[in-house]
Amino acid sequence: MSYRAVVLMLLLFSGGVNSQEVNFPQAASLQPAVQFWTRVYTELETRSGFIHDSWHMAVVYDELHFKEGLSRRQQSKVVKSRKRHYQRLLRNIASKRGRYLSTEEAKVFALWPKGTKFSTLRKAAKNIRFQRGQADNFRQAIIRSGRWETFMKHTLKAQGVPEGLWILPFVESSFNPAAYSSVGAAGMWQFTRSTGRRYMRIDHVVDERRDPVRATESAALLLKHNFGLTGRWPLAITAYNHGASGIRRAAQKVGSNDIAVIIKKHKKGKGSFGFASRNFYAEFLAARHVFKHRLRYFGELQRSRPQVEGSRVTVPSYIDAQTLASQLGVDFKALKGMNLALRPVVWRGDKRIPKGYRLQLPAPKQVKSYRAMMASVDANLFSAEQVRDSYYKVRRGDALSTIARRYRIKVRDLMEANGLSSRNFIRIGQRLTLPLSRPQRATTMRVAMHSTSRPVSELHEGRYRVRRGDTVSKIARRFALQDAQLLAMNSLRNRNRIVVGQWLQVKAVENEEPALPVLAQVVANVPAVASVEEQERVAESLQLQREVMAEAAEDQAVRSVASEDPSDYTVLAGNRVEVQATETLGHYAKWLGVSQKRLRRLNRMSAKKSLVVGKKVRLLFARVSKARFEQRRLAYHRALQDDYFQKFRISSTEQHAIRRGDSLWRLAKRTYKLPLWLLRQYNPDVNFNAVHPGMKITIPKIERRLQGALDAKVEPLREAKR
Repeated sequence: MSYRAVVLMLLLFSGGVNSQEVNFPQAASLQPAVQFWTRVYTELETRSGFIHDSWHMAVVYDELHFKEGLSRRQQSKVVKSRKRHYQRLLRNIASKRGRYLSTEEAKVFALWPKGTKFSTLRKAAKNIRFQRGQADNFRQAIIRSGRWETFMKHTLKAQGVPEGLWILPFVESSFNPAAYSSVGAAGMWQFTRSTGRRYMRIDHVVDERRDPVRATESAALLLKHNFGLTGRWPLAITAYNHGASGIRRAAQKVGSNDIAVIIKKHKKGKGSFGFASRNFYAEFLAARHVFKHRLRYFGELQRSRPQVEGSRVTVPSYIDAQTLASQLGVDFKALKGMNLALRPVVWRGDKRIPKGYRLQLPAPKQVKSYRAMMASVDANLFSAEQVRDSYYKVRRGDALSTIARRYRIKVRDLMEANGLSSRNFIRIGQRLTLPLSRPQRATTMRVAMHSTSRPVSELHEGRYRVRRGDTVSKIARRFALQDAQLLAMNSLRNRNRIVVGQWLQVKAVENEEPALPVLAQVVANVPAVASVEEQERVAESLQLQREVMAEAAEDQAVRSVASEDPSDYTVLAGNRVEVQATETLGHYAKWLGVSQKRLRRLNRMSAKKSLVVGKKVRLLFARVSKARFEQRRLAYHRALQDDYFQKFRISSTEQHAIRRGDSLWRLAKRTYKLPLWLLRQYNPDVNFNAVHPGMKITIPKIERRLQGALDAKVEPLREAKR
């Protein structure tokens, strides 16, 4: 044991060092970043921000304060202008080599440490970044956090992880359970879909990421898993943002488990840290500091009272939300506010509250408990099944956006209903569930009953079929026509006399509608005096748009497979790959576009020999690039894991001591009934081919999802099948 470790242990047991300080060390090299984020959290609000260097966090060039009423687009123009201004200044300083500088150039030059090379300043011109202030959000987060602090600490402690990790939602969501990020993460703990599905139910009926209780339990499991993979809490915290696989590779690449060393050295190459990843741990440290000294930074704040657990009652069967609220004597809006995991389709009445859902209810005022009240609800009000979805079989040329437009549903809802992480990947023959509302379903059924073979298209041979709500002006705009042109083309004298189902001659090709309406256009369509319901509907629509845009961003992210998957799917030196569970030589041949025979010859493998998990195999990149191969490989594992986690979820973990005669294959298949790839993800450093008695491995405990068998029923429509 090192001298430093001995000192830390002595201080810890003597009370000189808090255990949280040992868990969350702060290296001197991280101090500038921590100080910067402290300023972000305390000095400027969201209508202001810092122009700074993205690598040297102590270098802050300017503070921007936007004028009242300035839109985000206008603010963006201001930011771009100021960034260009400081780029010019840095280039001037570098070209003048620090001599004959103007007053402003001298001020910028003075921000950099003495001895900074002029080549560094020239490069710094490309590293100028804008960071919006967060003081108002942090202040609100402190207030909201009072409701959850005790519960979160208790939940984290129960999983054996440091209580201090309860601070993470300050960084992730400002303790807003309805928060959505630019990469598709949701809820207080900001789970992405791919990661969240491992622990929670996420679909178009229920999204448990928005349930603070379930999300906190899941975050505790994920953080515990990350620590098991990385061995250090700074790395486990960074893995929460960057992914366990990336952190493990970074540590191996630089030869250190010190987060400060990794950030400093892991700057180039595949999987290198982006700005968010390399600053995530510093943000966490800054949030801890600000919360601890909140009185100094924000003065006295009245925090929310701790969450009082009301009643959680299991719904015995499917039931309409409005009906159940009435039967239990609970205010409908209060019920909605306490059950954020239920999606809007439930509150609109298009779907029922699912069977087995644990409904959160306020503390009962009556003597009678909610459980007894639930049991007394008229059995005729329950249903044996969920409101059925229709389905559509994908044909050549289809796109998710066109299918959604055809059935007047949101792309986001279509993705949620089918567990799709990307709007760009559907395959011919794939069956898509259509989350139609009741009015939409009725309309589709009527069309289906009058259809003999192919459905009636909205646009056919240059003609358009009038739909409910259409006007001459709307149709004309849709096909880039003047109103008079449309009237003349169809010999119409009265612009107000068109009927549903009527065919109108239009241009042969319909203008492509934008994927997402412009925010200003949506707002312009809202009445000046809108009801609360109308405002909520618009807000929901805008949020769904943000979610769709977030999905596109997530698809371009490095984390193509679940972030806690530590497996290495990249091509290694010498055109080799490490064999992962379920992979065969046939898979490699297919992804490479070559024959298995050539791969066997390349690796000197006989026809009887099979691949061994963990071993390395040489590949031939004659027909596809390495990047294309990796993309196909990741897609295969993503689909494999997504399919599994639609049926099962991880509820906890346990330790298993290897006994004589045990093998990991036997444990996975017979004892614990787990897929081998999942067991390997929880034990990435274990040699599956050389285990010995006494060795301890981590076993993920799995629960079957209730809705897998109950909510999957679909209603086939002739029109929908096409």
